[in-house]
This record gives sequence, structure tokens and C-alpha cells, in this order.
Amino acid sequence: MPVEVMESPRYIRGFGVLNQLGDAAKEYGTRALVVAGERAFSAVQGKVEASLAAAGLDYRVVIYKGFCSMVHIKKALIQAGDFAADLVIGIGGGTVIDASKKIAHDLGLPIITVPTIAATCAAWTPLSVMYDECGAVTAEEWLSRSPKAVIADTEVIMKAPVRYLVAGIGDSIAKWFEPSFVRQALDVKADCFLRSTLDLAKTAYEILSDNGEKAVEQCKANKAGPELDAVIDVCIAVTGMLSGMAGDAARFAVAHAFYNAFSALPLSHALLHGEVVTLGILLQESLRNGDGGVADKELISFYSRMGLPTSWKGAGLRKLTEDELDLVVSRMEAGDSLTALRKLPLGVDLSARRLKEAIAGMYHMHHQ
Repeated sequence: MPVEVMESPRYIRGFGVLNQLGDAAKEYGTRALVVAGERAFSAVQGKVEASLAAAGLDYRVVIYKGFCSMVHIKKALIQAGDFAADLVIGIGGGTVIDASKKIAHDLGLPIITVPTIAATCAAWTPLSVMYDECGAVTAEEWLSRSPKAVIADTEVIMKAPVRYLVAGIGDSIAKWFEPSFVRQALDVKADCFLRSTLDLAKTAYEILSDNGEKAVEQCKANKAGPELDAVIDVCIAVTGMLSGMAGDAARFAVAHAFYNAFSALPLSHALLHGEVVTLGILLQESLRNGDGGVADKELISFYSRMGLPTSWKGAGLRKLTEDELDLVVSRMEAGDSLTALRKLPLGVDLSARRLKEAIAGMYHMHHQ
């Protein structure tokens, strides 16, 4: 069977490494279109502009607003005007970086990403999650090229609200729980990349478990340490590697399918991506255990230690109406993940009735 593994970006992480942006960028171009989130750019503007100027680059800054959608991407390109860029630099969180990767892809240009938070692995992966104008996921678009470089400045990420780091931890552990969900139904003996993914994902989960609490404390105190660096590396780089290594087998799981479906409800927008994925993992484990209200003790302990929501109510969400439940379930059923899962001999009830029952039961989830 043919195998395709995407190239990995050059990864630069450390305290103050943002000053290396210009030197990294001039390897790929001389005229940079900088696509940035408004808050993100206000936090790094001085250092970014000084670094690009010192390296002799011309640049134009486009402040990106809204979801990662073609409507907002076109607005960003209008802002760019007639600037003849030969390089894109994406600065901000997952939404802006996904949009900047899509822009670079469509323009046929290389991209360097500068994550200002560690809430997702968007800075690493050759993937743009596309949304409609109401914030519902419409597609996951795999791009033909990975970013050339990722500049992850520990100081910048540390100064962002700690909620983003916690959400990144929640998103990252899905890379262990999702492939584990289907492992029993797959022949992994001769699958080099899937076996490697499972081993690395387990190690990443252990690193987060060992270092997550201290990293969160360091973020709150604005005092970086090796634990924070380790967690940043997992959330951005290792999770990004895992997204591309295992192929469809690792992505065909409940947690991200739930995120994609749940995004159609306006109330979902109060939560970060990783927080919703966290709930999706609880849903997945409840389905696996055959009881909509029971999740693994170790998992719940991990959530509690990191400050992740351990229930629907704990995430600050109200009960869903019947119509909302039906919409989420129907969107899950329409997605590729659930279709593929139902073809595997998992021994897990993934019927629409069971999904609806399990999602409804998450509001008052209890643990054993």
C-alpha cells in the first residue's frame, strides 16, 4: 500500500526566539505577507517588525478577523492589495494560522508560522480546518505542503492566558485516546507509522501527565521552566507530528468528530477547541465503557489536575435541547469519521440512538 508522509517544519522553540523570525524568513523570501490576529499581533508587533527589518525584508501586515472561512480569507487578500509577496508569515492562534496556511497554499507560497498560544498543533500541520460564517466546521482541508518553519517563543506563549495552554493539553491527549479506541480492530503489526504513532502518543500523554501541572503553574506565574517548554513541545510539535503520521486510522475516532459536529451550535463557541475535544474524549470513553455516565478514573484525575472540564456542566454548558442533540448526532453521522468507525469490529454501539443518549448523559456525568 502506498505511503505518503509530509515533510516536517523546522522547529525553533525557546525564550525570546521570536528575534530569529527575520533570519528564518529570509531563507524563503524577501517580501512577506504577515497574516496575524489582532490581539496576537499587538503582543508581538515590536519584536516581529524589528526582526523582519533587521533581516532586510519588506512586509505588509494583514489583520485577520473571523473564522477560517473563504469569505474572511478573501477579505484578508483584499487587505493585502497589490503587495507582491513571495512568503507568508502566520501569527496567532489556530484560526489565524489555519487561514494563513490556506492563503499560502492558494497563492503557492511558503509559510512560516508563529504560534502565540499553545492551544493546538495548527502551527505544525499541513491542514486548514474550514468553517462557515456561523462557525460550523465544513471541511478539513489537507494541504500539499507543511510550513517551512515554526517559531514558538516560550515568553510569548507563557504570557498568554493560561486557559489556552490547558486547552492545548486537552487537544494533545486526544492523539493517544483516539487511536487507542480503534487499535483493537486494526492489524498494526506491520504498520510502521501507526505503531510508531501509538508509542509516541503514549509517551506524549505521559509527558503531559508528568509536567502539565507545573507548566500551568509556571504560565500563571509568568516564570518559564523546563516543564512549560516540554508541554509546549508536545502541544505544538509532537501533536503535529502525530496528526500526520498515522493516516486515517488515528483520526477516525469520536472526539474530533464530536468537535466538528458540535461546532454548529452557537453555545459551542464559548469553548476553545481543546475544551470541546476534552468533552469528546469523555464521550468516546463513555461509549467504549457502555455507560453514558462513566469515564475512566485515571482520565478524570488527569482532567482535574490540569483544570480541564470533567463534565458538560463543568464546562459551563447548559443542557442541549432535543433539536440540538439531533443536529449534533446528524452531523456526526454525516462525517467521515463515524462512517469509518462503524465499519470496524469495535464492539461498541455507535448508533444514533446511543450517541444521543450518551451526549445527553454528559451533563450530569458521574465517575466510578
